[in-house]
Amino acid sequence: MSDAPDHRSHLPAGHRCRVDDLAYTSVSVWWNHHRGRVPIQAAAGLSRYMRDHDCTFAEAWTVLTGPGGPIILIE
Repeated sequence: MSDAPDHRSHLPAGHRCRVDDLAYTSVSVWWNHHRGRVPIQAAAGLSRYMRDHDCTFAEAWTVLTGPGGPIILIE
């Protein structure tokens, strides 16, 4: 058995990021579920945006994945 961290995605089958990710309330939980599928910079950007704009995960997600946003979803 390996002591290496588990970096596999923990997303349920049929997960739709554009819709389902709006339900997250924490960047850390979102990151743990998406680890290995998204760069750490996405989590850092979400966290920074939430802090700087005093907003929810869903609000930050909508802005950063929207038109012209720095997070580009590839499904």
